[in-house]
Amino acid sequence: MNNDIREINLTGCRTEPIAFYLKSLGIVRLLAEQNTQLVRSFVRKNYLVILSSLSEKDLMDFFLFKYIPTPILSPWNGGSGFFPKDQKKAFLSIANSTHARFSIYRDSLLWLTELFNKRNILEKPDKQEKNRLLNDIRSTAHESLLKWLDAVYLLTSEGVNYPPMLGTGGNDGRLEFSNNFMQRIIETIDPVTGQPVHGTDNLLKASLFESAVPAASSKNPIGQFNPGVAGGANAGFGFEADAYTNPWDYILMMEGALTFATSCNRYLNSAMYGVMNYPFTVATTNAGFGSASENDTSRAEMWMPIWHKPSTYSEIKHLFSEGRVMIGRRPVRDGLDFARAVSSLSVDRGIEAFQRFSFQERNGQSYLAMSLGRWHVKYHKNVKILDEIDPWMDAYRRAVRDRNAPGTLRTAFRNLESSAISFCRHDDSENFIQLLFNISAAEQAIAGSRKFSRDKYLQPIKPLSIEWLKLANDQTVEFRLAAAIASIYDFKLGSLRMYLEPVMSFHGHVWWRKDDNMNMVVWRTTDPIKNMIAVLKRRCMDAGRQSILPLPLYGKYSASLNDIASFISGSVRLDRLSSLVHAFSLMDWEHFEFFDDEAPDSMPLPAGYAMFKLCFIPFRLNEKTIPYEPAIIEKLNSGSYAEAISNAYRRLFGSGFPTRIKTTFQSRDVSLRTAAALLFPISKISIGKLEHLALIIPDNV
Repeated sequence: MNNDIREINLTGCRTEPIAFYLKSLGIVRLLAEQNTQLVRSFVRKNYLVILSSLSEKDLMDFFLFKYIPTPILSPWNGGSGFFPKDQKKAFLSIANSTHARFSIYRDSLLWLTELFNKRNILEKPDKQEKNRLLNDIRSTAHESLLKWLDAVYLLTSEGVNYPPMLGTGGNDGRLEFSNNFMQRIIETIDPVTGQPVHGTDNLLKASLFESAVPAASSKNPIGQFNPGVAGGANAGFGFEADAYTNPWDYILMMEGALTFATSCNRYLNSAMYGVMNYPFTVATTNAGFGSASENDTSRAEMWMPIWHKPSTYSEIKHLFSEGRVMIGRRPVRDGLDFARAVSSLSVDRGIEAFQRFSFQERNGQSYLAMSLGRWHVKYHKNVKILDEIDPWMDAYRRAVRDRNAPGTLRTAFRNLESSAISFCRHDDSENFIQLLFNISAAEQAIAGSRKFSRDKYLQPIKPLSIEWLKLANDQTVEFRLAAAIASIYDFKLGSLRMYLEPVMSFHGHVWWRKDDNMNMVVWRTTDPIKNMIAVLKRRCMDAGRQSILPLPLYGKYSASLNDIASFISGSVRLDRLSSLVHAFSLMDWEHFEFFDDEAPDSMPLPAGYAMFKLCFIPFRLNEKTIPYEPAIIEKLNSGSYAEAISNAYRRLFGSGFPTRIKTTFQSRDVSLRTAAALLFPISKISIGKLEHLALIIPDNV
């Protein structure tokens, strides 16, 4: 044999479906444990590459003539071959084999048969007896069986736990894995002579190298591991299709599943919603893929590591047994957590990517391992901001698991998780803004289901740090105007958030109103202009009740006159502005440092607006306080622009500020937009510009 290192491209061993990923693990495991040559492997693009002194013929000969099947036996399952009604051909063939390739398998099978005879077990045990049997088998089993036992179930103080990849103890519904494994073994290796069955070499070549071979598959199920060949309704040209499987695909897949035996007995986190802390296995997040549905039932999802550095099986096994995926100091719990960890590099070094799979209920009560795409390990520094909303999302997640949770809450939470996962993959401003929109929508859904939310102790989200605002800055006029509105804050009246949802918001704290008083919530319609006018009127009314002057319309983020002119002219996207106001109202504006947007003035600003705004400023004008005049808003709201001008003229003149104009006319649309524009907070410099635009200023001033 040539000792030069060769590179063998196993194009039939891809990273998806999960059957082929496990097949790859099976190959590298068996070569490491049953072959004398040093073998390294890595993934190139989407298939396995073997580095060793073996040639392609050597590799084929190893599996055809030297491979020793690992005992895979599940005597606790109906259909496993241990009971009278089971399919017995493969079971008996291995039990009666005298060839050395089957000696380990035969001894394990006969030992279990003797155990059943001693216990007089003649039929599938019930749950209680099954648990006792699992405990006895695990404590007394031959070493040859331990790999399979450790991969298929785990005994804990709370009972038996089953890893999601191998179903509920080595079966998926009616499909029993161990008996099918034995059947595929005797289809490829003669149990009497130990020689490959005729045609097996072609099947192996097809499995390893994806070569086309006539009649390369048989009508046998592969279960949840390869949805594309699982058969069933609408899976072929007719109404129903058979399941076709290359027996070598099934054999090597099951051998690969034993890789997980190295670590499933080490970690168990009971806080993971009942999911075993199996390697790279978390609770499912039904988001981040096209077929996701809030009604999906899933066992779990697995993120299979893709390694591009040539590695021995020992190194790969260590990766599976010691691999840590963390968010801060805690282990990941679900798919969203995993996406966050991948984006923040909170995973073991050396992993280039993960192939995401979810075990979804798709065909009746059968599960399929659906591929949800590849995630490259890439650092996104902004993903850590999600840490802020962890407690709120955890409470929300627990609440929507209740079967009585309103559909609006479920939908809002699924949309929120989807946008969070998208942000983890692409942390650009648009994905971040969409995340903010869905946080806001989820908050509104909670507010709209007050009884359920109160019963589940769902609190409003705490004010978000201003880092959220910085990341959402897409440099648009809608962003700047929305930030200006949302930033309105007063130490006596609180924030603008109280007009958008039934909360009290003061000094960095927020809580639901005890009386569920919705009168304060005036941002209700689908028309942003009407909502802005309603907030302005309510804010001024609340100020009047508490005798607050000047009006509490001060904002931490001032709007520029140029952006306000764009708004009045009708060139602003109102639907986006409205969504951004909702999202930005969740910010912690009390601790935001004042920002003055003094963009150069380029658009003409109506003189009428200048007059109106001087009547609605949160400052004293030349040491004088201008009294609030509600008629101005009412006239503008009704489209009576000229009458509003007259009211503003009288109010300003009576306060000692004669104006340049006494009357002018505008359309109803301009009148309404002007009324809404009075809500935008502006800086003192902008107020000075308005003075020169609207007032008659003596020459000596």
